[in-house]
Amino acid sequence: MIDDENCKGCGDSKPVTEEAIQRMIDRIEGSPLFLRVNDATYEQRLEACRACPGYVGKECTMCGCIMEIMAKLQNTRCLHPDGSQWETA
Repeated sequence: MIDDENCKGCGDSKPVTEEAIQRMIDRIEGSPLFLRVNDATYEQRLEACRACPGYVGKECTMCGCIMEIMAKLQNTRCLHPDGSQWETA
């Protein structure tokens, strides 16, 4: 579980588990419907998230997203109020 908290992004009342995150990532990677970034970009994005004080557990407190999922998607961006932290990674 991620800090025993519920999903802030969708308002779901169920805890977000590691298994649920992995299922979502597997769907993204296995589907031609999702545009994905390359592995190097994915790792750079996650490094920037991990260095951010708004990153708690695996979730961004700025937007409520689970960053292991969002960082993998090509058409997403960091919503940090001071500007995207991904470009600086």
